Amino acid sequence: MEWLESENDEPLLVHRTSKNRILGTFFKRETVENIVNFPLRTDDILICSYPKSGCHWLLENIRMILAGEVIADDVQKEQTMMECYDDHSYFDQFPSPRILNNHVYFDDEPRDLLKGKTKVVLIYRNPKDICVSFYNHHTKIPSYKYQGKFSNYIKRFLQGKVSSGCCFDYWNTWEQALKDHPNIPHLLIRYEDLHQYPIFERRRLASFLGRDCDDEFLEKVTEATSIDNMRQQKDGVSFKDRDGQPVMYRKGKVGDWKNYFTVSESEMFDQVVDKEIGKPAMFKFLYFID
Repeated sequence: MEWLESENDEPLLVHRTSKNRILGTFFKRETVENIVNFPLRTDDILICSYPKSGCHWLLENIRMILAGEVIADDVQKEQTMMECYDDHSYFDQFPSPRILNNHVYFDDEPRDLLKGKTKVVLIYRNPKDICVSFYNHHTKIPSYKYQGKFSNYIKRFLQGKVSSGCCFDYWNTWEQALKDHPNIPHLLIRYEDLHQYPIFERRRLASFLGRDCDDEFLEKVTEATSIDNMRQQKDGVSFKDRDGQPVMYRKGKVGDWKNYFTVSESEMFDQVVDKEIGKPAMFKFLYFID
């Protein structure tokens, strides 16, 4: 591990790969670097996202849509997370279609992805809410040993000096990769749309997964995957902060950033987003919903 420094901020404890990419304290460099050799099945479903973008939420929706029924259990996203297991044979126990997930850059994904058989669901979220969620993630999980102020954390986040590195690099590399490899079947989901248009987005997801679901069932899935229900279902296995509160199922809202950013910080952040992502782009950020 190493202490990751940032200007006018406390250090953050992280790992680093041979490609100079930053990892969270839960992961091993060798495990992440070996994901490229992971043998995919043609009917696997791969959830990809920058951290704090709704991957836990999306996983539960996909599980229920594939099963054709509402599932209430304590299965955790980390049980299907590729960065968590050294031995790829661990995943052999799961019946097809397997739902896998990771937060790695495209060039660190399994090479089998280039065969164009495995379906990819790529979820993204506006970076201001990600910044807030990641700040809570880093301050509340003891292993990061980080207790900095949010006003200082903003610059750290924008510079990519956090676990998983820079969100803009992550999104830009994925956008270029999907342009270069149009044969990869993929579905792009915006976190905020899943909130604002819950039935429409779940119907779109079901169609991509090859499932025909009626609105009544999708309404049940929407209710079952609410943040309150998920927090209750996963209470026994969820990461907890120093006070015993869940870290992964904290708020799940759109626009919480308004409770953290000052006006000047928000304007500065917008300028960086415009510079780093550019226009037009695959990723269209939505900071408010009705």
